[in-house]
Amino acid sequence: SEVHLCADLVHDFSHADWSEGFIRRCSLTPHFDRQFGFIEAHPEQDAEYLVGADRVHLRHRPITGFSFGTHSSAISAVIYNKSAYIRTKEPQSDYFHDIWRANGWDGESDVWRVEFRLKRDALRDFKIEDVCHGIGYAFDLPERLEVIWQYCSVHFLRYVVPTEDTNRTRWETHSAWQAVQHAFFPLVQIDLAPIVRERKRIVNKERLVQQVTGCLITLHAWDKDRHPCDEGDDLSLVLHRYYPNALEYLEKQKKKSFGRLVQKKQRDYHLIAA
Repeated sequence: SEVHLCADLVHDFSHADWSEGFIRRCSLTPHFDRQFGFIEAHPEQDAEYLVGADRVHLRHRPITGFSFGTHSSAISAVIYNKSAYIRTKEPQSDYFHDIWRANGWDGESDVWRVEFRLKRDALRDFKIEDVCHGIGYAFDLPERLEVIWQYCSVHFLRYVVPTEDTNRTRWETHSAWQAVQHAFFPLVQIDLAPIVRERKRIVNKERLVQQVTGCLITLHAWDKDRHPCDEGDDLSLVLHRYYPNALEYLEKQKKKSFGRLVQKKQRDYHLIAA
C-alpha cells in the first residue's frame, strides 16, 4: 500500500535555506479523478511548484528535519538527521553504521536521510499494482526503482541554490542534491537481513538481561519481606532460591522438559526450522 525509498548522505541540511532552497511540485490531497497525476491542487495557489518545506522539525533548537507534503499526499518527502534519530529514538538501528562505514563514512559526521514516500495513487502512475487492468504488478517494483527515484529527486523535489532569476525552476541544483539524484544509479542491492537480525538479537538480549535481573531483585526483596537485605547478599543466593521454584513451574507445563520448551521458542522466533 505504500513504498518508501531513501538515500543517506553526509551533508548538514540543518543550515539549508529551507524557505527558498527547496522547490517541489504541489503535494496535497489529489483530485479524485487523478487528472493531474502528481501535480496536486493547492488550496491557496494554483502554481505548479511550491517553495520551501511544509514543516521544520527541531530538537532543542537545532533543526533535525523537514517535511514536504502530508500523510494523505500521493507522494511526500522527509529529510532528517538519521544519526540523531538513531542516537535519541532508535538505538537498535545502529546497524546502519556498518553500512555507512562500508561506503566511506568517517564514523563521526552526522548522516542525513532523504526519503520519499509513495502511496497507491502515485504507484499506479508508474504502472505498478493495477492488477485488475493487467497494467502491472507489485513485483514489478524493483525494476522501476531507478525511474521512481529519478522522478522524486529530479521532478518532484529539488534542493537548489537560490539566485536572482525569478524562474525558480532554472535555479541550479545543489551539489549535495546531485549526489542524492544519483543514489540509485546503478541500483545497489544490499541484503540487510542478516545484519538487522543480529543487531536486533543483541539489543533484545540486553533488554532480557535487564528485565530478568530486575525481576530477580524484586523477587529477593519479596523473599526478604520486612527484613533488611544484608550487604553480603548477591545474585547467586537469589538464583539458588529461585531454582526450585523454576523447576516447580516447569513440572506444570504438561510434562514438557526445559529443552523442549526452548526448542518451541526457537521455532517461534524462527531461529530453527519448524
